[in-house]
Amino acid sequence: MIYGFIIAAGNQTRFNSSVPKALSKVGDVSCLDININNLGYLCDTVFVVCSEENEEYFKNYDRIIVSSGLGCGDAVFQALKHFNVKYNDTCFIQWGDCISEFELYKKTKKCYDFYKNHFDVIVPCEFCKDPYVRIFTADEDSRVGVEFSKFGEVRSSGFHDLSVFYGNMQAIKFGCDAFYGKYFDSKMNKYEHKHGNEFNFLDMLNEGYATSTIYFTENKYKSYAFNTIEEYDNIKEEIGGKEWI
Repeated sequence: MIYGFIIAAGNQTRFNSSVPKALSKVGDVSCLDININNLGYLCDTVFVVCSEENEEYFKNYDRIIVSSGLGCGDAVFQALKHFNVKYNDTCFIQWGDCISEFELYKKTKKCYDFYKNHFDVIVPCEFCKDPYVRIFTADEDSRVGVEFSKFGEVRSSGFHDLSVFYGNMQAIKFGCDAFYGKYFDSKMNKYEHKHGNEFNFLDMLNEGYATSTIYFTENKYKSYAFNTIEEYDNIKEEIGGKEWI
């Protein structure tokens, strides 16, 4: 089975809108519908992972409801716990606040099929002069390394992830469980990690809980992510009447 998970459980504190970011529209179509349609060509089923607070917005979609506030990695972990996955099951994981071209999914899956005996997760990236997150290879541990600009770690240009991941679902589930077991403080109901009190999905890869590698897209295949209304408006202006489906 190939699953698709679009993570839309965040609190969107920086996005001044009455609806979740995933439902923001480009022309007459929402980001969510664009991504579900494109993922649908490769996945057996696609789920929206939403929160208890915003589930009503997604009532017309196949959805998985999780508690929110503990980070994107925690939302992934909660979603995967709903499934009794088999060894060969794979999945796409994508953040809801981005729009991705179909070719990005297609090429990422092709890359995984080539490397699947060596890496559990493929991380498509593009080169960026000022990356919000810098991702680099750490081949000796079969993992990617991650530096976050918001924690003052990024000091140079490099690869930036495209908010899409693809890999072995069982390995991702086990990796999330290992991160949870090491960093979750059940008494405090939070994560205790150097990057704060949330579980960032990239930290699971950064610490080698699932083998991973970069797929450098050479900036050919795009995924447009946004956190603020200003970034969203810039994306709409940039892509204009681009054909997505």
